Amino acid sequence: AAIAALAVARSAIAAPKTRFLAELPAAPHPRLGLAFPPVDPADYGALRSAGLGIARIGVWWRLHEPSRGEFDWTTLDRRVGALLELGIEPFLTLVSNAEWAIRSETAGINNGTPVDMEDWRRFVAAVAERYRDQVRYYQVANEWDSSPGVGWLGTTEEMIEFINTAYDAVKTSAPEATFVLGGITAIQLDLMAIIEGRADYNMNTASGASFTADQVRSVHEFGDHIEAHVYPVLRDCFYDMVDVHLYGPVERDPFRIASVRDRVGDLPLISAECGGPSLYYDPDFPPEQHFFEVLERNLAALAEGLEFCLWFRLTEAGDIYDANSKVPLVDFTEQPKPGYFAYQLLSQALEGMVSVEQVDGAQAYWIHRADGSQRLIAWGEGSVDLPAGFTPARLAALTDPITGAFTVSRLGEATALNLDPLPVVVGV
Repeated sequence: AAIAALAVARSAIAAPKTRFLAELPAAPHPRLGLAFPPVDPADYGALRSAGLGIARIGVWWRLHEPSRGEFDWTTLDRRVGALLELGIEPFLTLVSNAEWAIRSETAGINNGTPVDMEDWRRFVAAVAERYRDQVRYYQVANEWDSSPGVGWLGTTEEMIEFINTAYDAVKTSAPEATFVLGGITAIQLDLMAIIEGRADYNMNTASGASFTADQVRSVHEFGDHIEAHVYPVLRDCFYDMVDVHLYGPVERDPFRIASVRDRVGDLPLISAECGGPSLYYDPDFPPEQHFFEVLERNLAALAEGLEFCLWFRLTEAGDIYDANSKVPLVDFTEQPKPGYFAYQLLSQALEGMVSVEQVDGAQAYWIHRADGSQRLIAWGEGSVDLPAGFTPARLAALTDPITGAFTVSRLGEATALNLDPLPVVVGV
């Protein structure tokens, strides 16, 4: 009996101890971020705790220039300053919604059409001048590609002038800044990929109708809108970086990205808005799916060469589009959701990364680091071959995506890693 008791005690000592991702030290990661955190800077500590290093905030023309020539930077100064103090890089999306400056019929859409482009130029220049030494990323024309009456009510030529006027204003006031073309919606990216023959998947539309690829190609209005409105903007506008918005099935993202890359060449791509599960695509999903959506969307996008991704919203509270109401990282009770813990895992695993490489046919990603070492994040079915000399290495294994619980052990000598439905991180 005594020997049996001793064996049990030794087994308990040897068993890996359960830890929690929330307990790990957090540092903002420059390849991970969030779109549209709350206005109150008191909430920004949650971004740092999740390891998010970039925050996209809206700059409303009507708020900061309520009448011509009268500027109020109070809230924006406070927000930019709070982010910088936490080591988080601000990303400014300028919104043309000053009632005094835009055509009345364009009020209430994503991008109001200025009556006088010189008013728009002056406002953009004032923003870039004020934050020249604090902000690197400036963006205009968010989701300009949306269906007519949603993203833009002016002509395509006016849209091109609108964007190029802003580009000139930013570059004049802050020559070193990066000018980001407003995000292209996931739906338009899907249409581009299908019409161009890259993809052949069934897609849902906002009306709830379901179209096969052949049906999409046969609906003339889709092709007309893209040919007349989307391609000319990509071709004739000036910008340093392009924003692709990624929602829905992650497996569609390579087709979406390829469609844009073929139009913009070697310019860097980002996703300044992404997320899931989206009720538009996933009306019913288990809570743990939120964890895997964060994990896979970010890793897959980085493996496709995107510079960074910004998840949509911190909290479910406030005005939010119904389809994206479950995407944010914190719920109505201000409790972190599984995706919040996924970001804490990613910020640790991606430390020192240079690039991410996906293993063919697997939910497995090699992280190549600046010091020459590698880490592996993997889950699902099958196995992943390990390079010679990679083991023994530390293995962090998630045990509960709902709470962020994990254990740490040694992998030992092995030539392959057998995968598990829950993710593991292997490396130094």
